Amino acid sequence: MMLEYPRPTWGHSEHGGETSRHAFCFGSYFAPEKQGFGALRVMNQTRLAAGEAWQPLRRANMEIITWVVAGSLLQQHADGSQTRIDAGQLQCLSAGRGIEYRQRAAADAHFWQFWIRPAHVNAEPGIDTVPLSLSGSDWLSPALPRLTGAASLRFAQLDNGQSLKAILQAERRYWLQIIQGEVSVAGKHRKSGDALAWQGECGELEISGSGMESAQLLLIELLK
Repeated sequence: MMLEYPRPTWGHSEHGGETSRHAFCFGSYFAPEKQGFGALRVMNQTRLAAGEAWQPLRRANMEIITWVVAGSLLQQHADGSQTRIDAGQLQCLSAGRGIEYRQRAAADAHFWQFWIRPAHVNAEPGIDTVPLSLSGSDWLSPALPRLTGAASLRFAQLDNGQSLKAILQAERRYWLQIIQGEVSVAGKHRKSGDALAWQGECGELEISGSGMESAQLLLIELLK
């Protein structure tokens, strides 16, 4: 079964210098029919003005992945350490048995953040941060050891007329997020901010760039 999540159906929230869109229930946005997709519990696109900060965040037993596409974020952790995520970097924060931190934008930031239930609960918290540079037309699978057993991530960039394929397995779930640009997939034309998801499907999926701007894609393969 294929599910469609076009951008106009996403939730929207604004708080001071923060503007966000939500595929599922999050914060002040509530829609009882949108509680997640398998182990994928959150999918947000956020813009945060420079200097804006979130209240202290307390998280547990969740893999929190952040992809900064513009600007930079600073995280101040409860133990006094600090983490910076710059444009073109991908962070996996494994909350494990519990973690607390504050987050603010060091420069006007545009980022995507999604949360995935971990394969094991109450693990040791930790952070992996890796560069993410998209080029060519092949899938890129960054090494994020903390995600092992819960999900795998693939990223790609497609120019107009370029295409790539993905193999779907019936026992897994898949979420395709169009980050930028336009693509044709499964006989449908999709634009930036749209998403498609599959469950109980097997076979080959072909995705083609179909716009003037290069398309950027995220494919999440969920083990549950």
